[in-house]
Amino acid sequence: MKIHIVLLTFFLLPIYLLGNASVQDSLLTQLAKADDSTQLVILEELAMLPDVSADQRLSYLIEVVDLAQNVNHPVLKAEALYQLGHIYRNQGDLDNALAVAEESLNLFKENDKLQESAKPITLIGVVYIYLENFDMALNHFERALEIRNELGDEIQIVKAMINLGNLLGLTGKLDEAMEYYKKALKIKEDVNDLNGISQLYNNIANIYFAKGEMEEVLAYRLKALEMDREMDDKWQIALKTYNLAEYYLTINEPKNAYPYIIESKAIAENLENSGLVNDNIQFLSLYHELLNDNKNALEYQKLYAKSIKETFSKQLSDQIGEMEVKYKTEKKEKESEAIKNQLGKVHRQKLVLVFISIIGILITIIIFILFYRKKKDGKALEKKVLVRTNELSIKNTELKRNSLELVKAKDKAEESDRLKSAFLSNMSHEIRTPMNGILGFTDLLLDSDFEDADKEKFIGIIHNNSSRLLNTIDNIIEASKIETTQLSTFISKLCVNELVEEIYNKFDSDQSQIKFSFNNELSKDESNIFSDKSKIDSILTHLIKNAFKFTKEGDIDFGYKKKNNFLEFYIKDSGVGIPSGRQKAIFDLFVKSDIEDHEAFQGSGLGLSIAKSYVELLGGKMWVISKIDIGSIFYFTIPYKTNDSEVIDLEPSSKLVESKCESNSLKILIVEDDIDSDNYLTTILGDVCDHIWHASNGIEAVDICRQHKNIDLILMDIKMPIMDGIAAVKKIREFNKNVYIIAQTAHALIGDMEKSIEAGCNDYISKPIKKEELLAKIMK
Repeated sequence: MKIHIVLLTFFLLPIYLLGNASVQDSLLTQLAKADDSTQLVILEELAMLPDVSADQRLSYLIEVVDLAQNVNHPVLKAEALYQLGHIYRNQGDLDNALAVAEESLNLFKENDKLQESAKPITLIGVVYIYLENFDMALNHFERALEIRNELGDEIQIVKAMINLGNLLGLTGKLDEAMEYYKKALKIKEDVNDLNGISQLYNNIANIYFAKGEMEEVLAYRLKALEMDREMDDKWQIALKTYNLAEYYLTINEPKNAYPYIIESKAIAENLENSGLVNDNIQFLSLYHELLNDNKNALEYQKLYAKSIKETFSKQLSDQIGEMEVKYKTEKKEKESEAIKNQLGKVHRQKLVLVFISIIGILITIIIFILFYRKKKDGKALEKKVLVRTNELSIKNTELKRNSLELVKAKDKAEESDRLKSAFLSNMSHEIRTPMNGILGFTDLLLDSDFEDADKEKFIGIIHNNSSRLLNTIDNIIEASKIETTQLSTFISKLCVNELVEEIYNKFDSDQSQIKFSFNNELSKDESNIFSDKSKIDSILTHLIKNAFKFTKEGDIDFGYKKKNNFLEFYIKDSGVGIPSGRQKAIFDLFVKSDIEDHEAFQGSGLGLSIAKSYVELLGGKMWVISKIDIGSIFYFTIPYKTNDSEVIDLEPSSKLVESKCESNSLKILIVEDDIDSDNYLTTILGDVCDHIWHASNGIEAVDICRQHKNIDLILMDIKMPIMDGIAAVKKIREFNKNVYIIAQTAHALIGDMEKSIEAGCNDYISKPIKKEELLAKIMK
């Protein structure tokens, strides 16, 4: 009788606890007492709980994988690896996502789980899209569709077809994408899935839009909207009416677009979706512009700019996260039925295992009661408990260590985000400040109350601010190339002495309060080396600018000397100096904005980082020695190479005869897609030519050159529609080797000149173009 009471008590106690404690706490309590097989089931259930964090779910799944391996349960291991792959992909860890997905696939194959294998195959395809390996993505999506077709699961077949359609549309294979969308549509229509039908109508309309078949676009857009109205899906109605407005504006029918703009905007405002509201405001501006109502078009454009400014920072920080959450939610809802069925099956299995475990525990208790007097068995049991306790202690220590590492990683990420935010704030200042001077003094130039002397002063201020703004933009572009590792070198022969003297002459202008000097150690012949001249020029320029910025009075000296197989350059100043704790950080991107100088200095703070990256790219190193209020010495080295087999000849050859220029008889072709730039060039070249042709793209330029073989000079814009300048130069050189071509571009990056010369140009000039510089190049 007593034994029956004990059995009943131990049987009912776990059920009581499960009913009164939280699910997660209860499972964790059971986990600490369970054996490996039972732990596997408990950990899997913990990983599936909806309220656990991503890090907790990741930790539980990793433990499931390890335990499944220990108890030889490959199918559960494969399923856990598949779930891990999704977490890694969401975290951006694509290498780990790919690795665990492929391991999951192999385990499903080895255990003849055809249906389950389609899941990791699809995940692998998605990861390859993120890696921009579209061929591999296509192969995996096609294999997933084959498996779905073999199993006859229509819901999964539709998903596989839509995946293929999206990928093919992304890669420009529009007809193939259309074929998959229409097959999926037929299945959705058979089961009368209105939401699925609406989305596929919209996808098909997008394909027709990309193909330019506008009548078909309208038909499918209207069908999609009709479905959404039938379901009363406000958000989808707002999107579909926005798409219809876009369609009518594209075909220049603004009056038909207007009611759709108003409806989409009203729904978006009610749903508090600022992004869609702003897009519709921009559409209203375009609507009035197409009606030649420029006043209202301007008003809506101003309203759009104001709205964008107010919502930009929030959208920038939230947009990616919101889209990911929406995508996951939609996916979970569509697969909810299948997941519920799977969970029900797993839950039943877990109940069986729980009851088996309870019975096992009861049997162990009975055996313990019968043999409790045997000290040997008692000691053995005590030893097992001690070993298990030690194991749990070790795991707890590992968890604490991992927690500390996560905290450090979080702090580092927050610091990086803070520095970048400070950098963006500084960039805003560095762009808006000169723009304020440019726009402000431009308005004053239009005021007739000022004298000519004042207006000349205003023009000088505008010019200086324009140069400052251009320098900031150049530095931002170069910093972007450094972060994306797009830098390359262009090696040519150069004279270091001549380069140093050129830079000295560039800076030795009106710095009367500062003594500026240079020193060349080697002779002119000894200073001839092979390196990247433009990058060395940029390095020295950034460092000398930095010296002048922080030196109000005293000395600035620069030069170089030979040390072994390197040239060691130095730039010495008597400026404010750099604190010892910041001497390494000043070379990092985004750091300047984080330093609170005791005085406000202009500049983006990118110069030192760019200079250091160039030095390291050339095979040297850079460092600084500095003391507060005494000054700084910046050092850098470059290899001393006196011969090189891989040399790019950057010397432009002169083809024009100077007498032509003097007699104002040049025949010039201006190739420029921007009308204002074309007018500017036409104005400044009026005195040196007797005829000018105009082309707005590369194809027109090639045709004009074929028709007029007597053209002396071509001013070729590099960035143009239809055919760019590089391609046009190569075409022209096929039949005309003698015409002189000067490349012009607004993309004034290091390397642009070299690419232009390699394509066949004789010379290069960057925008904004100065009249004196252009005429000097023509006179060559």
